[in-house]
Amino acid sequence: MDSAVLSILQADDRYTVTLETPRKGPMALAGTVWVGQEHRRDIIRIVDAVTDLINRQAGSESPYRGDVSRLAQVCEVGSLEEFGQLMYGLFLPPLIQNALRELDVALIISTNDCQIPWELLHDGQTFLGLRAPIARRLM
Repeated sequence: MDSAVLSILQADDRYTVTLETPRKGPMALAGTVWVGQEHRRDIIRIVDAVTDLINRQAGSESPYRGDVSRLAQVCEVGSLEEFGQLMYGLFLPPLIQNALRELDVALIISTNDCQIPWELLHDGQTFLGLRAPIARRLM
């Protein structure tokens, strides 16, 4: 099976993003985005809050069990789709965003930033992982 490789390399506030696809011969797109440390911390804080809420809801004695409305209050986003779209716009250059919307092969996400849940990237239509299989490779 052919696969595309999305490389996301962080260096301080800079993310260098490259998408290599097997379509019509090897093709690579590249770009750079700057994400302030405060934005990155906010993303990680939201992920931690969601994880904590899910863990609390999983407990049989939890007062939050089944209370999904708490998710929006804790996370400051209305849904995981909204969160994934926020990340899609924040971390990916527009050229790569457009190419990923048309991706029809498996995707390997190769990154040195393991704190960001790249699997939640949402292109406005669907999560990337629902469009094609995703694997993560740490660098």
